[in-house]
Amino acid sequence: MEFEKIYYFKKILSLLKQISRENTFIYSDDILKGVHFATLNTERTIILDVFLSPEEKTEKITSSKKERPKIQKFSFKTGKLFYDIIDTLEKGSIVELDFESKDLNINISYDDIRLESNLNATLDNFIGFPPSNKNTEFILYGEKMAHALNLLSKFRNDLEVTLEDDNLTINSISKLGNTKLTLPGNKSRKKSKNELKKSVYDYEIIKPLLSASKLSEKVKVIFQYNDNIKDNVLIVETSLKDYDGKTKYLFTPKGVSDGTSKFFE
Repeated sequence: MEFEKIYYFKKILSLLKQISRENTFIYSDDILKGVHFATLNTERTIILDVFLSPEEKTEKITSSKKERPKIQKFSFKTGKLFYDIIDTLEKGSIVELDFESKDLNINISYDDIRLESNLNATLDNFIGFPPSNKNTEFILYGEKMAHALNLLSKFRNDLEVTLEDDNLTINSISKLGNTKLTLPGNKSRKKSKNELKKSVYDYEIIKPLLSASKLSEKVKVIFQYNDNIKDNVLIVETSLKDYDGKTKYLFTPKGVSDGTSKFFE
């Protein structure tokens, strides 16, 4: 799969680096439709999955001369060297990711310069997201979400998040006082069986969500009640505005460490 929009490609992958540089899951159910880049931070229990469609003008799936790739479905994990290589890309470069072997082949061209990298990878499935029908959804524009989160970015306090009456409310809790932010949504929330409308999250969720909101057209915030932890995990989905793709985050409430082991029990 080939990428020429290097500026946006690097911006999007930087979202993954904010969560973890240690492991990168790369997978696809159909490489002709696109590829997923995913990572997780078990210490803070944050999961991120980024999906990118092939670029319209450069839809060259692999270096194979055949019209269709030999491998259309795959899932493997590689390390932080992937980001080290991507970080070196400059505007004007073309990067091709070749998934037709057990390893990840990265071919970079810039004018008449060529760089070929072969990264060790292991077959591994991304953990994914826990299923639930107890969801409450809230949708707003990415620009509005980014502005709102920027207002809270200087506070290093716990965040009490509430979804109620078509409003998203974030209350920054401090011994010195509270700061309350209220956001009306673009679209009424969906009714659900989830009756828990309020949960508390660590302030560190602001940085990745602020970065993602700046790159996104729309943001969907979902309260998903998880029976195993008896609280809401925060799911945030965004649609990218300068690239055909989307992101999906999961954050556990404050006090839940390594929640991934509990989600699928």
